[in-house]
Amino acid sequence: MNGIGITKIDSQFFKAVPASGMNVHVPIWLETPAASLPPSQRIYVKDVLFKIYSCRKNARNFKPFCDPNVSSLLIFPNANSIMITDSLG
Repeated sequence: MNGIGITKIDSQFFKAVPASGMNVHVPIWLETPAASLPPSQRIYVKDVLFKIYSCRKNARNFKPFCDPNVSSLLIFPNANSIMITDSLG
């Protein structure tokens, strides 16, 4: 909200950063399904591996669900995967 994001440093400290660059502040690797976690402004990274479909063709399907201030999609065509960085907010 208002272009400001809050990232957690540890159990006692938080850091206010510009939301446009929030995805570069210590993302957490997401190993469980995102639906199992409560909504938060913490930044997570998830690698999506495509076994049948092309990652390049499916990247556009993820964009409507991504936060324009926080998220980023990195396409790895040789591995046929997409690395998604976003918050659960």
